[in-house]
Amino acid sequence: MDISKHHLKQKKIFAEREKQIVKGERDPMMKWGEDVEVIYSAKYGKKSRHWIGMEINLKTRKITYFHCGGPAKDIAFDIAKIQELAELIPALLLEAQSKEFKREN
Repeated sequence: MDISKHHLKQKKIFAEREKQIVKGERDPMMKWGEDVEVIYSAKYGKKSRHWIGMEINLKTRKITYFHCGGPAKDIAFDIAKIQELAELIPALLLEAQSKEFKREN
């Protein structure tokens, strides 16, 4: 899934704690996009009742989705949720670089 294209509006998306983590100002003191290139995540889906995994590569801007043996009918639901997450990743990277993003209509 390619996350290089995104559509953001000017608004506060992240709490201060998340901003500090992304900027490397909180433990583990590693700046996303520089010190951290890949983020791994696992989540138990309440709806599907199975585990899914993700590898988020900040350098290549790709998300790899691991569907861990759950019902095939839930894949579309999981992918829709991952796409919502994918739209936030560029904003997190911009936050790590301490740049403001304004979108003009």
